[in-house]
Amino acid sequence: MPLTIGDVFVWENFDNHNDGSIKNAWFVYIGKTGLFSEVSLFYILRTTTQLHHYENTGSRHKHITHIFDPSNNPAHTCFDSKCLLDLTEKPFEITRDLNELERLGKLNRKGSLPLPELAEVFKKLCNSKLIPKITKRNIRDSLRAAGVKGLPDQV
Repeated sequence: MPLTIGDVFVWENFDNHNDGSIKNAWFVYIGKTGLFSEVSLFYILRTTTQLHHYENTGSRHKHITHIFDPSNNPAHTCFDSKCLLDLTEKPFEITRDLNELERLGKLNRKGSLPLPELAEVFKKLCNSKLIPKITKRNIRDSLRAAGVKGLPDQV
């Protein structure tokens, strides 16, 4: 079954970490470019468990975030531990077909986020000045096509 908007997955041996390491990484699939785009891109958001960077004294305390806490929210049980999305940072734009990567065993699907939570994530993402408007529009259109309601028209 193909990946759908809101799916949470682990990318085994992900090799695009900021520190250059190769290790597993958790992602949320939030959209793709439109049918008539010159380049087909999948937009994914990486989670982090490095929560201390986002606390009041942390280097990223002013970043826009969305927290997943499986111990306090049943909708987050697809995560192994408390983590967050840094929505100030741009989503990863993947040119490789995520469904093919899953067939090859590189992606391990863990679950899916509820549609209202995807709307909440997107609204926060819209506040980032680092994410281009075309990216926000592509993500918004993908979310709408998946049935997410209440998304802003202006990004």
